Amino acid sequence: MKRVFVICFAFCALMTSVQAQRWTATGGILGALNFSTFGASGTGTAGVNYTGGTGGAGGIWVNFPLGRIVSLEPQLLYSSYAYGVSTNITPTYSATGSIGYISIPVLFKFHILPFLAITAGPELDFTTSVSSFGALNAKTKNFTGTSFALSGGLEVFPHGRVTVFGRYIGGLTNMNNFSNYTASLYNENFQVGLKLRLFGHRIAPPVAMVAPVAPVVAPPVDTDGDGIPDKDDKCPTVPGVARYQGCPIPDTDGDGINDELDKCPTVPGVAKYNGCPIPDTDGDGINDEEDKCPLTPGVASNYGCPEMIFHYLRSDAELSAEDKADLDKVVAFMNKNPTLHIIIEGYTSNTGTAAYNLTLSQKRADNSMKYLVANGVDAGRIKAIGFGLTNPVGDNNTADGRAANRRTVIRIEKL
Repeated sequence: MKRVFVICFAFCALMTSVQAQRWTATGGILGALNFSTFGASGTGTAGVNYTGGTGGAGGIWVNFPLGRIVSLEPQLLYSSYAYGVSTNITPTYSATGSIGYISIPVLFKFHILPFLAITAGPELDFTTSVSSFGALNAKTKNFTGTSFALSGGLEVFPHGRVTVFGRYIGGLTNMNNFSNYTASLYNENFQVGLKLRLFGHRIAPPVAMVAPVAPVVAPPVDTDGDGIPDKDDKCPTVPGVARYQGCPIPDTDGDGINDELDKCPTVPGVAKYNGCPIPDTDGDGINDEEDKCPLTPGVASNYGCPEMIFHYLRSDAELSAEDKADLDKVVAFMNKNPTLHIIIEGYTSNTGTAAYNLTLSQKRADNSMKYLVANGVDAGRIKAIGFGLTNPVGDNNTADGRAANRRTVIRIEKL
């Protein structure tokens, strides 16, 4: 019998991996037939034959789920076990009768299949009444008042409204309480019956939320790929911006700098000056980047600085008062523009030989340089070069032309 229970529990443990449905607590009533007998052992059993009897059982049950597979089901029953006793040796012992019990089975139920469950667990029985056993004249006190048993069985349609069940109940407690009968008596019972479920229900599985499928909508046509659909794009083949309805940001003056960044949108300019032209601060027509004297109007031939040409009224190299007055202006100019370097160019007319005029022109340039240095101009900022009678600006065949050619020209040195 113990081997049967070990096998039953091992099989139940193996089947707990089977998927089961989820239920609330359930309960109801049951009725059953008991096919019982005594299993006897020990002294006093020789020649005694125990025959089975049929009794009944009825009561209530409640089932508590412990998971998807296992549940716990206590029951409260009134059971009647019928017995037959006869002997071939001593007719005096021939008797039949029954014992009433209040039974409390506590069953673990393993739902191995949707329509089949295995039950196993202990049972506690309380003796309530004893009917006549004939010659034995048995009474309630002649049987143990409280007994313990183990049971195991099967249920068909365990979650149905009506369940068919059968189980074996093996007593572990000696029921014999006779003073003159020494045999051990153990209940053995096969119980078969029906259970009616009165409450409880299956727990519906959660409904999976299905996300709505958005309709597939073809993207709008955008030929130039600027993110503005062609239907809204005033320039559908040229990438642009929404602010200008899909057209590029305009460049009114065509200088390559769009109007939003151009500080002078109607006048071509350069990026360095935010779209404005390079400035000409002194208004001499030479922009400040090319103008060596951006604050003083000048001429292009002198890199935007004033033209400085001084004519000699005499034919020698000595400086006249007028020459010195002109050079004083140069001193002031050099002090005002301390970063500038100059070249003093000396020229002559064609009177005399070329060698003579070359020497004379160099003396005129040198005298001018000495005067500037003597008045505070750094010599390192000045070069003096004589060009003789070359590069005439007037007609050497006339007195006025020769006077124009006798000159000193001060030019800005482009470093």
